[in-house]
Amino acid sequence: MAALRSREASGVPLAWLIEAVTAGFVDADVSTLLDEREERTARAALPPSFFGWLAAEARVAQAIVSDQNEGDSRVPYREVERAAARMLLEFAYRLMHDDPDRHFLDLPFRFAAPAARLGIESSLVIQAVRVTERRWVDQLLTAAGERAGDIAHSVLSASAAIYDAVVDSFVTDYVVAQAQLDGEMLATKRALIDALLKPGVRDAKGFDDLGIDLSGHHVAVVLWHPTAGIGPHLDTAARQIGMSAFANAVTVVPGDDRTLWIWLTFADDPPPAVLERVRSIPRDPGRVGVAIGPVARGVQGFRRSHLLAREYAAVAGRLPPGIAPDIADTERMSYLSLLLRDPERAEWFVATELGALATGAVSDRENRETLRLYLETGQSLADTAERLRIHRNTVVYRLKRIEQAIGRPIASRRHELYAAALLAHLLEQSES
Repeated sequence: MAALRSREASGVPLAWLIEAVTAGFVDADVSTLLDEREERTARAALPPSFFGWLAAEARVAQAIVSDQNEGDSRVPYREVERAAARMLLEFAYRLMHDDPDRHFLDLPFRFAAPAARLGIESSLVIQAVRVTERRWVDQLLTAAGERAGDIAHSVLSASAAIYDAVVDSFVTDYVVAQAQLDGEMLATKRALIDALLKPGVRDAKGFDDLGIDLSGHHVAVVLWHPTAGIGPHLDTAARQIGMSAFANAVTVVPGDDRTLWIWLTFADDPPPAVLERVRSIPRDPGRVGVAIGPVARGVQGFRRSHLLAREYAAVAGRLPPGIAPDIADTERMSYLSLLLRDPERAEWFVATELGALATGAVSDRENRETLRLYLETGQSLADTAERLRIHRNTVVYRLKRIEQAIGRPIASRRHELYAAALLAHLLEQSES
């Protein structure tokens, strides 16, 4: 006890406690646990028996983590032991100086990044730290004997400070590592998808890392923001689509600064009700545009559905709010996307089909709109008049003027004339 009293008298408040808790240990080699400078500094301040305790507790911490991870050989156990040793050394320093808030080591724990990459739950690591910290507290208070009540506050304060410091350090590093890993995985996924979307790819060989069954049925979705980049509006819409579809797999990657690309993959052909749920997700149409490709199967279907969804999105994005459909899908967009694929040729087509009606004159615009609605309503004079809010006889008069201008009966080329009138309307709206 003379040694204990001399250390206590020397101004190191709880040095006696360190000697008491390590009394049953002998010196040990800790060169694999501490850096050379750390070990040299520690040996100048702590008794040799402490290093036997340090080595033993590092092994116990490793065993705790191993048990929690069912002996997974991928876990970086050496770094776990090193982290436990540094944590215990920091604990001892703070106890000896009775200063729970003072930092003696930088505590750079190197197991956060490996844990994130291996998919080890951060909660398991934090739980292991808690179990280890509680174990040390119990040993220290037991070693203190009758004096446990006198030093309990100091021990618990130092313990809590160490726990907070370690957890804060680990969580920060883990989050950073997880973000880096997510970025790497996303870049890898995007590179695989870019390769898969190239023409000529016909089988799934080499694309296993995507984690989806490419032989299944795919529905591609493109989300975009009319004015801003990828943000919470698109992320929320993507989550809602994924939850509403009940797909076997949901794949999401950024398309560019303003779009998200999504694939819903199903083992079987999805029923119409599934796609209707996707179309019905709650959203703000002014902030989130949605384009949906057709259901298509296999590797080529993965590509086809996506390219059509992108085409629908591109066309819908050019249309004015009053013309653009709420959901740009095959039913609403296949015809428009085909017509507007080449704007210059679309203008040529309008000029060829409508002839003298293809001018900017007010009367010609009125006649084109009358022609479009007349054909759109199944050549109903009453419905056309109602939609234009004019008299039925005015519709009849305009139709005669239209046939005179184009030089042939409307019925002779009604499909071509409807396409031309619709194109003229869309091009005019886009320009305005």
